[in-house]
Amino acid sequence: MSKPLAYPTRVALCDLFTLYHQCHRDAALSSKFVKSCVRTIGSEAMINDVKPMLPILMEWFIELDGNNEISSLEPLIRSFVYLPTRAILLDSILVYDETTFMRIASNGSSQLTFFVSENVYALVQKYPSYALAVRFKLVQAQLLPDLALRLTITHIHDEVNFLNGELAGLPSWILSQSTNIAPLITAMKNKLCELAKEETGKESPTQLEMAKILRAIIGLLGFFGIKATEEQYRVCFDVIRKSNTERTIELSLCFILICAEQVLRLPIRERNGLLRHVLESTVTEMPALIAVEFAANQILQVEEMVREKLKMGIMIPKLYLFEMQKLFKTVEVDIYAKFRQTQEE
Repeated sequence: MSKPLAYPTRVALCDLFTLYHQCHRDAALSSKFVKSCVRTIGSEAMINDVKPMLPILMEWFIELDGNNEISSLEPLIRSFVYLPTRAILLDSILVYDETTFMRIASNGSSQLTFFVSENVYALVQKYPSYALAVRFKLVQAQLLPDLALRLTITHIHDEVNFLNGELAGLPSWILSQSTNIAPLITAMKNKLCELAKEETGKESPTQLEMAKILRAIIGLLGFFGIKATEEQYRVCFDVIRKSNTERTIELSLCFILICAEQVLRLPIRERNGLLRHVLESTVTEMPALIAVEFAANQILQVEEMVREKLKMGIMIPKLYLFEMQKLFKTVEVDIYAKFRQTQEE
């Protein structure tokens, strides 16, 4: 800063300090109030004169302010959303310090979060190769789940692998915004069911791929409490019927217990046939263990077993779980004998 600054640049730097101090004095921001505080950076006609210098101005501002990035930038970011030039201004902070920018945005108002998500998404639209790196940083910092999901759907197209990774345990950073991301979750559910239909339509479906898709579907239905369409449930039942490995059978049983309401609505013959396919399997002990816990009226142990197999902290509707307990006793499969045989071996 040894050289004299050009007049528009000096005015822009003054605008930043004016905004910063006014925001500290009056937390109740409004578009009219914010616009009255600035001369250059709020004008669409003048912003282009200082646009190349904005990231550097942010650096100078923080240096002169003497605070850390979050303390210095937070009032600015809150006020920028009220200016018609917000896209350019928010981009300048994104270029200067994207991590601080996103952290402030995620803890701000819903309006701020919306504008920030839109700005970053617009940047990825311009440079699609940035999509994976941006999502990686969002996941690492556990910020803006709506943007992470949106990039997954529109640019990265790895819904199955992404959900299998992020829905492990209890994904609180995603669940905390379950209302805002509802349309994105529905879009992902639809995509997963399409993939499941494609896989089951093959002459020799890949068991590993079916397992990954089914687990992702279970995660969406279980964590977010959404429903699939009747056709989508039938696609999932087709996955179950074509399952024959330890992992796919275990996931099939998890699906049956978590989506018991839909299973119980099936015609009796179809429902019992679906259950027999899973319960008669000899590739895993899980059906026998579940049957034993049901017989001992240990519903909590059944829930824990399902969560352990899924590696997800999903809540299971107890009402329909009790109905499944009754159903297990009526299906004509000597599952207890199979359990005893396994124990003896």
